[in-house]
Amino acid sequence: WRTVLICGQGPGKGSSLAGGLNYYFALDVTNPANPQPLWEFTHAQMGETWSVPTVGRVTIANQPTWVAFMGSGYDNDPVEKVGNRFHVVDMETGDEVWGFDAPEVDTTAALGWNIDNTIPASPAVVELDQDGFTDSVYIADLEGRMWKVDVTPNLSNPAKWVEEMIYEDSNNFPIVCKPAIWINPVSTDIVPRLYFGTGGDDRAPGDVNYSFISLIDSTVPEVEWYLGDPAVLGLPMGKDQGDLDIGSKVWADPQQADFIVYFSTLIGSIDSVDPCESLAGVGKLYARYIQAEAGTAIGSTSLESFTGPVESLELSIKSSAAVTLGVRLITVEGTRKREVYFMEYDSSIERLVNLEIALLR
Repeated sequence: WRTVLICGQGPGKGSSLAGGLNYYFALDVTNPANPQPLWEFTHAQMGETWSVPTVGRVTIANQPTWVAFMGSGYDNDPVEKVGNRFHVVDMETGDEVWGFDAPEVDTTAALGWNIDNTIPASPAVVELDQDGFTDSVYIADLEGRMWKVDVTPNLSNPAKWVEEMIYEDSNNFPIVCKPAIWINPVSTDIVPRLYFGTGGDDRAPGDVNYSFISLIDSTVPEVEWYLGDPAVLGLPMGKDQGDLDIGSKVWADPQQADFIVYFSTLIGSIDSVDPCESLAGVGKLYARYIQAEAGTAIGSTSLESFTGPVESLELSIKSSAAVTLGVRLITVEGTRKREVYFMEYDSSIERLVNLEIALLR
């Protein structure tokens, strides 16, 4: 058994603009005191390597094979189109065994602005039958689409793997977050639910309505509930569980625990190299039920103050990540709770306490 670390460059000094290549590298860190380089991986269509790889086991040529799933990142090549490819890389050899290119959608005519499509988001994987093999991989792109790749073991030839678009934002607003995934542990119907939001790009305007989506990946994928403007999204009003402020963008990866999904939004810039521009803006933290609890509706808020439920919590400054989930504890009085932490841009760390019946205070 070996322990392997895979890392990208982010913007990277080896980027195309600096005359080099964008790449990921792998180290064998089984012995942390003596790490061994395994491989470097690059591709003609690889952009800035922002996507955080996710590792899974699949079957290739009838052999169990560990692979790394990864997007790419922003297009930093002034000549060629790069950054819009999804890669599956053999963990042992560093070779790409499969991949697909996410096509461009030019929104200039419809919206008056356009963001070149790339895949800086990180992938999420699902194992449905507890057999130790990955069944599905999900990855989003900057055209507001959620892609699914079925990599079940009986597809032993990776050439047979096919990408499927299971969601597309009505205006192709960008998605940069890794979806949180939940499967109901007590249901006999093993269906993944995905949670993600739109707007995560500094080039996306600050005067439009973005959204947060709960998507059921059933035979025919469908939106279960959402936060956003039904007129903009073209979704049924009956599934609307609230609104996001104008210009509020979902950057950080949502997290889920105890039948609650947590996500944060911000207004303003997050990636600008200008520190004044990056620090400007406001943020909010949301916590929504993903299963009905104690008479509450799916998609409704689990945040509560001393005066009653609140839709969101205002952050003193925008959050660079959604939340970090602490361990679940039982107090001496027998009350179950989970501590939830989030860090803000001024390096302060805030804490919420998730009490019995999943009410946050």
